Amino acid sequence: MFTSPTPRPGWYERHHHLFLGGALRTVEEFFGVNMVNFRTYQVPDAKIQTPEQALGRLNSWIREIYRPLLFRPDFISQTVRASLLQAQADGVSVLETSLGVIFPTLLHRSTSDILAEIARTHMETAPEIALKLDLGFSRSDSATQQERYLEDFLETVATHSEFVPYLSGVDLFDVEDAQPPENFVPIYRKAAEVGLKLKAHVGEFGSAETIRHTVETLDLAEVQHGIHAADSPEILRFLSERGTILNLSPASNMILRSYDYEQDPHPIRKIFDSGVRFTISTDDYTLFHSSISAQLDALTPIFSESEMEVIRHTCSIHFS
Repeated sequence: MFTSPTPRPGWYERHHHLFLGGALRTVEEFFGVNMVNFRTYQVPDAKIQTPEQALGRLNSWIREIYRPLLFRPDFISQTVRASLLQAQADGVSVLETSLGVIFPTLLHRSTSDILAEIARTHMETAPEIALKLDLGFSRSDSATQQERYLEDFLETVATHSEFVPYLSGVDLFDVEDAQPPENFVPIYRKAAEVGLKLKAHVGEFGSAETIRHTVETLDLAEVQHGIHAADSPEILRFLSERGTILNLSPASNMILRSYDYEQDPHPIRKIFDSGVRFTISTDDYTLFHSSISAQLDALTPIFSESEMEVIRHTCSIHFS
């Protein structure tokens, strides 16, 4: 039976994508390939235009550079191993990571088979890390179809008790205006009924008001990114009063240019001063190459040492 251990002291990562969490060099080594670094990647198709062109570039890199690995028989084991090794190196104790519900269909494998391989790789690689899966839903795909995928995951876990410790939450990602959050209300209601934590990517490129609308519509406990909340004292007050956590990824934001971090005061300074709870996460380490520890170090010029201790505490397993 696969079980998650009691976490050791360390970072609690809340915003992470399972198959994109390893160091690029490690992924290259495991698969025996050379890959274009995302930071230097240029979109080959100049016709790609989206309201969030940087996210279009990211999706293009995944499609053109990373997707061929999907069809390798060892794709899951090697990418999960790479993610766990990177988390281990950074001192992560709890890893909440997104697993797209489309993967059983995409890989032509059963849900139980995929979960078993993830669990097996976890126990072989880093059993001291508590691995928690957030089922991921794409705004670019049919909400109705993805609701059926959710039902399949829930039925699989209900009949395979060994997977129960792994299932943690749900997450919504991809281009923020591809579909309104209302389309995903049935999914989030079902997730809430079985006690899953409710998260969604919002406010990475979208406005502060979009954050409030999505939080209210889906009854979110946590927001992945949410950096644009810093644009509105009203939205910051709303998040603070509600107790909603922002899982920030400043390295991702800077590389994708989704927010201007040269502002004064610094956006994370605004968030901190507002009383909104936040953590720091890597998002996609394969793409952005910046650990939790490195991103926290980058904040030291902005905060006093006592303030940094508070921030480090919120990024640790001692914070809930």
